[in-house]
Amino acid sequence: MKSPLLLATLAALVLGAAPLTVQAEEAAAPAAPAAAPAAANTNRTIAFVDLQKALNNCTEGKEAKKRLEADFDRRQKELEKQKADLEVFAKDLEASAAMLTPERKQAKMTEYQDRYKALSEGFERHQRELARAEQTATADIMKRLVELSTRIAQEKGFGMVVEKSAVVFAAPGLELTEELIRRFDGGRSAPK
Repeated sequence: MKSPLLLATLAALVLGAAPLTVQAEEAAAPAAPAAAPAAANTNRTIAFVDLQKALNNCTEGKEAKKRLEADFDRRQKELEKQKADLEVFAKDLEASAAMLTPERKQAKMTEYQDRYKALSEGFERHQRELARAEQTATADIMKRLVELSTRIAQEKGFGMVVEKSAVVFAAPGLELTEELIRRFDGGRSAPK
């Protein structure tokens, strides 16, 4: 059987109550010294952060995105050139097909299929490399954003920080995203 404390906490989460408080526990506990309420509140408040927004809007994230887009554009142009060359080859093959011997026509068709396959594989490889490059470029930034959001939450006395996508409702003042971006960029530009 689930404890009333657990059920109350789950109900508060489902109903969107924030910050979470555990009234049954407080009622049963003896009166605490004046400094204890702040310490007790530490583990009962939940903040949230939009890490994707922080990544996209912090200076390092914008710079990484710019580099990734430049690389994507360069590779995309290469693939577009290969595609245009293949289209020209196909038109030439179609125009000259009636004049070719069956063997020569088959050889040209095989060449066209090989070039088409190479182009398709190049596109798929391009997609994989882009995803890998994005992961590599953003992993360190994301790690540092998470670490900083943890420090901010601890400084403000929050007991937990969740990703914004998991939040249905939150009272004003519980989002840390803008402060996270500001402090991340401030720490980056500060002298070391």
